[in-house]
Amino acid sequence: HLSIRRQRQMCIRDRFKMAINIFYWKNANGQPMAKEMDMEEEVAGYSKVIELKNNKKETLYFLIGGGVSCNTCRFEKALLLTIGETGLEEVFSFQIDYRFNNDILGLSFDDENQILNYEYIEDECENDEGENCWVRGKFKFNGITFEEIE
Repeated sequence: HLSIRRQRQMCIRDRFKMAINIFYWKNANGQPMAKEMDMEEEVAGYSKVIELKNNKKETLYFLIGGGVSCNTCRFEKALLLTIGETGLEEVFSFQIDYRFNNDILGLSFDDENQILNYEYIEDECENDEGENCWVRGKFKFNGITFEEIE
């Protein structure tokens, strides 16, 4: 019992961040800016940054990433940012949480149609036939933000 407790204490003490995400941009005056994009998880990171144009032809930044939140848990997050006068402003945020499974799509982005797809198995859920409950949907970029279309 004591060795297990010591091991857990060592694991907690020895934790470190596996990824640090720093987002760089220039403000309206052309001054370089930077901000750490923390996902509030130990093992997490944004792996994709896509530039989108809003209705005013301003650049928005669409970030997609994810990480591990427990031994069998995974999460993925999509974040749409705009550059405001005081810094980055969140326009849209969507996160899914699920257990590891090879059949899961997670989050994917169709660049051509500007559609964010999501698919995962809802935890501890079965339908009447005893099969897993799939959650699927889509968000489309409308020139301002993402709106759910399915």
